[in-house]
Amino acid sequence: MAEREVMLSGQPYKPWSQELQDDRDKARSLIERYNASLSSDKQLRSGIVAALFGKIDKEHPPYIESPFYCDYVSQCLLHLRLAVQASKCKVSHLAPWVLLLVQGYNISVGKDFYCNFQCALLDGNRIDIGDRVLFGPNVHLYCPSHPLDPAERNGLEGPEIARPIKIGNDVWVGGGAIILPGVTVGDGCTIGAGSVVTHDVESYTVVAGNPARLIRRLEPKGTAEAESAKKCRGHWCNFANVDFGFTRLRGA
Repeated sequence: MAEREVMLSGQPYKPWSQELQDDRDKARSLIERYNASLSSDKQLRSGIVAALFGKIDKEHPPYIESPFYCDYVSQCLLHLRLAVQASKCKVSHLAPWVLLLVQGYNISVGKDFYCNFQCALLDGNRIDIGDRVLFGPNVHLYCPSHPLDPAERNGLEGPEIARPIKIGNDVWVGGGAIILPGVTVGDGCTIGAGSVVTHDVESYTVVAGNPARLIRRLEPKGTAEAESAKKCRGHWCNFANVDFGFTRLRGA
């Protein structure tokens, strides 16, 4: 079994295998180009995002502020006649007889995903993000983890284990929040700024803290809530203006 397949299966894998190092190097090359590009160069930036992510909604594409970071893309060599069939891949180099193609394989995002500055998605496993999801600055998603036993961890020589992360529709993740391996966040959730999410989050709830805990439950409001979420795209809402009920928790 290829090391990439071992990684995606949730089994211990060797992160410094040549195969995974090559995938990370290709991702770094694309990310460096993206982060160095002008925000006005929309064609270049949209092409790089499509190459980094395994799946996007082309009618409602993601908006990714730079700098942005993720880990993995793959590449393949195709005969020129076959290249026209490779609609999911993006061309990075053209030779007379082959096309060198790269494509992310772990990150999937839905409609109108907005990702603010300095976000990092460590996609050692699947990261599935729903529709109309908003990320504040410095949001980090961590799929990989290391053994707790230091002898087994063994610095760079030990194994990693990566577990998938899933985020539902209409989720707002506040700036500086961290979502840990294996977490599922339900639809309509708000995650407070600076939270560390260690367990699954029930749909239509507000959580905050380290570790994140339930602050309040929300009443689903259907399409009106979805439209409100869309309006936040392009400017960042401030958690200071949102009442999470902390005054009641303090007994005030």
